[in-house]
Amino acid sequence: MNEFEKQQTQDVEISELVNAVKPYSLLIIVIMVSAAILSFLYTKIAITPIYESSATMIVNNRQSEGNRGITNDDINSAKGLANVYGVIIKSDSVMAPVNDKLNLGMMTKALSDSVKVSSVDNTQVMKVSVRHNNPKTAHAIASAIVEIAPSKIVEMVEAGSVKVISNPIEPSNPVSPNTMRNVILASVGAAILTVAGIIIRHLMDKTFKRVDDLENALDLPVLGVIPNVSNLARK
Repeated sequence: MNEFEKQQTQDVEISELVNAVKPYSLLIIVIMVSAAILSFLYTKIAITPIYESSATMIVNNRQSEGNRGITNDDINSAKGLANVYGVIIKSDSVMAPVNDKLNLGMMTKALSDSVKVSSVDNTQVMKVSVRHNNPKTAHAIASAIVEIAPSKIVEMVEAGSVKVISNPIEPSNPVSPNTMRNVILASVGAAILTVAGIIIRHLMDKTFKRVDDLENALDLPVLGVIPNVSNLARK
């Protein structure tokens, strides 16, 4: 079989699959809409929304006597300290006082897991983010951290200091779950599974529906076709 014949056969097979799916277009649309509605309801009812409150802090090196200017070495050292300070912020040294201040009654490990400390664009600026299912609690924890952490860091690490750039604000919208993303994924996933099921059912169907199917399978010409007696009787 030459390349032209292979391409023609492939086109026929693709066309056959498209024709097999076409009659179920309405069914596919109904399933997509149903999946989207169910996903929307599940996301809104069953999944607890999570809120995030964030603050930013900058890490500074303490300058030596003589009031010299800040050098590149100072900035690079401050970047390294940002990682160290992130570990300290999530440690019991900071989490325990935060827990006691707010009377949260949480395990310090659980409180630490709700806190994320990251470097902003690989700079000496740290972002402290707190996630909680209550926006007021998320804001309160973030506010307590930026109030308690700087003095604790200075107490434990004498190589630098931390200053708050922006204070946390109380979030108004949840960061999770993403309702629109869930709806789209559910709708597209349902469509893919439905089409796949239709194609598999078509490929597993070995019955001959047309004269061409029989001729192609047997490689013999069809001499005659017996008409459907029930159709003739209705006529």
